[in-house]
Amino acid sequence: MRHENPATLYRVATGVMPCDQKDTSGFAPTMRGEIMPTLRVVRRQLGLSTGNLLVLGALLSHLPCRDPKTGAERPITPDMMLVVFAGNRALCDRANGMDERVLRRHIGRLTEAGLVVRRSSASGKRFPLKRKGTIVDAFGIDLSPLLQRMEELREMAKQETELREEIRNLRARALAIRANLATQAVCLEERERLEDIRRVLRRTGLTPQDLGKVIAELQAASDAAVGLADTDQFSAATEANNYPKNPDLPNQHRKPVMHQMTPKMSASDGQNVRLEESLNIEDKKKKNPDPEEAWERCEELRSFYPDIDPTPEGVVKVIYDFGRMLNVNERTLIKACHSIGVGTMLRAMDHIAKNAARIARPERYLDRMIRDVETGVSIGWA
Repeated sequence: MRHENPATLYRVATGVMPCDQKDTSGFAPTMRGEIMPTLRVVRRQLGLSTGNLLVLGALLSHLPCRDPKTGAERPITPDMMLVVFAGNRALCDRANGMDERVLRRHIGRLTEAGLVVRRSSASGKRFPLKRKGTIVDAFGIDLSPLLQRMEELREMAKQETELREEIRNLRARALAIRANLATQAVCLEERERLEDIRRVLRRTGLTPQDLGKVIAELQAASDAAVGLADTDQFSAATEANNYPKNPDLPNQHRKPVMHQMTPKMSASDGQNVRLEESLNIEDKKKKNPDPEEAWERCEELRSFYPDIDPTPEGVVKVIYDFGRMLNVNERTLIKACHSIGVGTMLRAMDHIAKNAARIARPERYLDRMIRDVETGVSIGWA
């Protein structure tokens, strides 16, 4: 821990030697309001806690940055008094009433980090040194090391900001691919694997390399799912070409529709039966609407997400994001998208959003809506 020699400071006060403030290496003028935002970004690299920053902010508040004539904030320059000689009680008051023992511990940590230097008097007290009524130096806490490192700290903050933005973009991409796979997952193992990936993506210590590996794994699974779907479509098309729906084909080229023929009987079997009308096209569309069409009808959800592109991936992302806002378990969301379809699920979430004030338990309410759809109960919200 660095301390200045009290005898040296005494000679400065009496004019025997020039003030150390003039001999310190210079730095570019810095506005006081720029210092703390920069330090918050690089706090972890410097090994500082939030308490350390709180004490450093209290120290900075004692610098004479106000113009005595206009009261305007002026930049900190090398010729300014950079030694804070306020007592512990004054510093504690500006640090939200911090205990003095905690204050001393934080000042020690700032000294170890090379941001401040203690310039101690023989008695350990802090006070200014004057010459002809003017303060020329002081015993106290010198902030010049912090200001001399501001250029370095700004560059560190810039790199850290770019890194965080890259990680945020990679995480968003991974979550989008995962959400798309979650709508296609059928077996329990796939769902559990996607749930594990979701937990991994929530970690705070992920690097771009870690996220790149997760995205590569998800992309490989997505490509495999697309390839499987293309294979199924090709098989269906081949089967249709080999066995076209032509009534003139011989019976041996047709696939049997029923394995057993029912016994001959009259159409009514002696009963007067009225056949039920089949669902028309509009009813079928209403039961399982297209996601893009359903999104146009979801006025409440569109007010929450005005900039969402209504693609299948976009609407699935809305379902998962809004589900988290409602504190709905992700397994429930996956099950719902599989059982009632993405379009109907959008309409269900829009209904919950419209009536959120009177729905105490959204997850239980959503389960009831899913059961109503699965059992064919007449519903008005879809």
